[in-house]
Amino acid sequence: MLCWIIPIIVGLICALLGYLLGRNCVCKKLDDCESIRESMRKDFEKECSDFRKMKTEFEEKLKYKESQVLELQTKVDSCESLRKNMLNDFERERSDFQKVRFDLEEKLKSKENEIFGFQSQIKELEKTPITTFLFNEEAARLVFGKKIKEDDLTIVEGIGPKIQELFKENGISTWKILSETSVERLKEILTIGGDRFIIHNPGTWSRQAELAYQGKWQELKEWQDFLVGGVEPS
Repeated sequence: MLCWIIPIIVGLICALLGYLLGRNCVCKKLDDCESIRESMRKDFEKECSDFRKMKTEFEEKLKYKESQVLELQTKVDSCESLRKNMLNDFERERSDFQKVRFDLEEKLKSKENEIFGFQSQIKELEKTPITTFLFNEEAARLVFGKKIKEDDLTIVEGIGPKIQELFKENGISTWKILSETSVERLKEILTIGGDRFIIHNPGTWSRQAELAYQGKWQELKEWQDFLVGGVEPS
């Protein structure tokens, strides 16, 4: 009986030992798997953390780039607005320039016509002989019975020493200049002199000066005899 019990016991012991050994091996493998799983979990969490960090950085960079794009777009819009304004200013200035140019061309044509007219007048004047009157003191003395000085404005009836001085101060110093001066200008000069000069009537003074300049003493003397204080009687 022992012959078959012993093998059974030995078999049970071997089975138990095999179970224990297998159990230990399985537990070890389970521990290894758990360790690997934990390591993989940590790696996964680390990668997830890195991914979230990268995602955050990417989003921040994206926002920054979007802000840059927006800023650039604002600058582009500003440049476009500036370009349009400059173009409008340029068009306006060009239009103004065209107007100024047109006005200048018109004025130039007008001045050219004036110059042409002056040139024609100059040619006509060049054709006209210039008459020069020489002062003959003796002829004047014989008519007036006294010595007459050349360009003495007081020979004109109505002009005294004060008026002569006033006229010379205003550029009228000779018979010729006085003969070429309008009555209106003579009145302006008398007005400058004040109230005591305004009362005088210079209506005949230019003609008297012309006769004196041309040496027409007899005609001047006869006309002055007709005048009353240098004024034609009414």
